Amino acid sequence: NWCFYKERFSLNGQIILPDQIWVFDEHARNIALNELGDAKISLVENPYLLKQKEDYSIISTTFDYDYVIYLSENVGEHSASKSNAPSFGYNDYDALAYYLSKKNECEQKLSISNVENIIIRPHPSEKKDLYTKYIDQINEYNIIVSNEHSLLEQIKGSLYVVGLSSMAMAISCEVGKST
Repeated sequence: NWCFYKERFSLNGQIILPDQIWVFDEHARNIALNELGDAKISLVENPYLLKQKEDYSIISTTFDYDYVIYLSENVGEHSASKSNAPSFGYNDYDALAYYLSKKNECEQKLSISNVENIIIRPHPSEKKDLYTKYIDQINEYNIIVSNEHSLLEQIKGSLYVVGLSSMAMAISCEVGKST
């Protein structure tokens, strides 16, 4: 994850750094160096992502490949849960609305058209009914909220994946799904 570095190492207003911090990509390394300059930052391979990629390659799915998966991030809850966390300037509904406003553009770039089915996969920290009122107001698409199948199954069965900066999005990128 690329946010809240200082907050993760803050206790009673003091920054307490471990002997070493592991990050898994160059972007994370740059952020950590910028925010935690005195820390020893090591760039290492992410064993979790490697395992997800391996598991993805052996999954078979019977889905029809007629949906987009929207990976929710619980933006509002993350920024609201930490009193010293910065506000992102948008919430979960804004992010979904932005995607829907750009959906046709995304699909044109992917040479896909008229995808009407959208599955919102809630972040593990979200309530499943978070989007209920919002999606009830949207008539153009068939939108459901589901984590009935595993994340990898849902990614593999989708036409493409949309979301914010979550580990689920990193997995989607790592396995080579259009993201």
